[in-house]
Amino acid sequence: MVHARTEPDPTVTDTRDTPVRKRSLESFLRTGYLIHDVSRLRRQLYDQRSRHLGITRSQWWVLFNLARKTGGPMNQNELAQMLEMGSASTGELLRRLEKSGFIRRQAVPGDRRSKHVLIADRGLEVLGNMRLVARSSNEAIMAGISEHEQLLLDGLLSRMKANLAAQVAQLPSLGADDHEPVRAIVRPRGRPPKRLQQTRELPVSAEVATS
Repeated sequence: MVHARTEPDPTVTDTRDTPVRKRSLESFLRTGYLIHDVSRLRRQLYDQRSRHLGITRSQWWVLFNLARKTGGPMNQNELAQMLEMGSASTGELLRRLEKSGFIRRQAVPGDRRSKHVLIADRGLEVLGNMRLVARSSNEAIMAGISEHEQLLLDGLLSRMKANLAAQVAQLPSLGADDHEPVRAIVRPRGRPPKRLQQTRELPVSAEVATS
């Protein structure tokens, strides 16, 4: 029996045995720009396609994590750690979800300051619809990209994430003031600036999108 010869995919480049050449700074920056643009456009696509459901991508991500949790209910602090978000940002997301009827919060017996976060029936319903949105969106995003290329992309991004996590873990912990961006005050026209003044504005998590 004669087996057909499988030709390699010319669009896929296997770099495992390729000598590493020194890349220019511009090349590294271009990679960073591409990752940033892909993330930004992906957020826009998900938010636009889920707008008719009355839920944002970040709120859907909360419901998804609540639905896949096993072994008992989750409190707000556990959810914040899973989402890698601050307590204030997580609390704002939960407040919006509870107001819309997607979740409900219950007091923890013996702990008056803690509450369990539970997904409501309406949350389960919209979660099912969001899965359909996610599937169609992913198909559009990965159009023209083979399964092998997608697996290769997943592996490369996972290694990049691991490298970044290792570097961030070595950084000194930042104080509260170090997280606040600095903004210069713009003076009205016609008034010569006496000196440069600076104020601090509270940071807003990129994951908290307005509904």
